[in-house]
Order: sequence, then structure tokens, then C-alpha cells
Amino acid sequence: MCELKLAKSTNDIEVLRKLSNSVYSNIRRVVARNTNTPKDVLKKLSFDPVLNVSYMAINNPNNNLSRKFQNSSHPCVQCSEDEYSLECSSCQILEDFKLA
Repeated sequence: MCELKLAKSTNDIEVLRKLSNSVYSNIRRVVARNTNTPKDVLKKLSFDPVLNVSYMAINNPNNNLSRKFQNSSHPCVQCSEDEYSLECSSCQILEDFKLA
């Protein structure tokens, strides 16, 4: 939780760079949403393999990249869950999508 709070509130570019490499996608997602995240980090996160991370990075107002998502109806792309409660492995919407 401490890293989530830090990723959400910091304006320290070096801290954001470090957190952008986290093994935890919810931390990378918060970094992608942080408006203090530098453009080079946003660029990297724009192509994160976790769709909700890359979607948040693309939609960060400081990111000048655009990207088309092949499957924009995928529930991870449009996930609006707060990172503090984000638990993809138990997401019923995601499970239903996989079964469809």
C-alpha cells in the first residue's frame, strides 16, 4: 500500500521512474495516471503488456502518444476500479469476458 500512495502522490521523477518498473501492475497503473510522470515513462507504460496500465498511460493528459487498442471492449482496457482495491484475478467481469 505504501508504494501505491507514493506512486499516486509523488512528483519526484526518479521515484516515478523506479515505480514504473514495479512487478505489480496496479503500481504501474498509478504511475501511468500520475500527471507528474515524465513523458518517456508514459511512453514506456503506453505499451505495457497489462492493458489497463497502457490505457491509463495513453489517457494521461501529459502523454502525446496515441494508440489504438485492438480490443477496446476488453474489460481491462476500461477498468475503473481504484488501484487500492484492484484485484484482477478475482474480477468477475474479466472472467465472464474470457468465457464469452
